[in-house]
Amino acid sequence: MFTGGVRRATVAAGDEVMVRVMTRELLEENLGLDTWFGAFVFALADRFRDLDEKLAALAPASDGDA
Repeated sequence: MFTGGVRRATVAAGDEVMVRVMTRELLEENLGLDTWFGAFVFALADRFRDLDEKLAALAPASDGDA
């Protein structure tokens, strides 16, 4: 959402959940990415994505067993 990159995840809910679609535009409108706080959140998300990519590259390929 922040960087425009593609990210996929599989999750299993342990209880009833509600899903909401959060678009980049909605996030910008409510967070104010042109503010210092918005820039801070953006930087954190970018660092998380970079670290997640590095960890994924180090992890052995999954054989589907969980």
